[in-house]
Amino acid sequence: RIKNYCLVLPPNLGGQCFANAATRLIETDYRNTSKATRFCSNADALGQEECYNELLKYATYNFHAGSPESVKLCNELPEDWRDKCLN
Repeated sequence: RIKNYCLVLPPNLGGQCFANAATRLIETDYRNTSKATRFCSNADALGQEECYNELLKYATYNFHAGSPESVKLCNELPEDWRDKCLN
């Protein structure tokens, strides 16, 4: 339902909608990193970039850099974002 909601929002809000929803999945339970990254993959191209960038920030904002949780989230991201996240 959230995906459908985000997809019908104006383009300037859709990406942020996906980003906020993805991070909330992780806030609810840090083991939801796979769900969060899959959720970002459902966004259109612009929304995906915003969503993955938010998860990239989240990897060190909500988790300690280098922690198992942070590394798990980084490894769930697509290659470009994973490389940035792990470095």
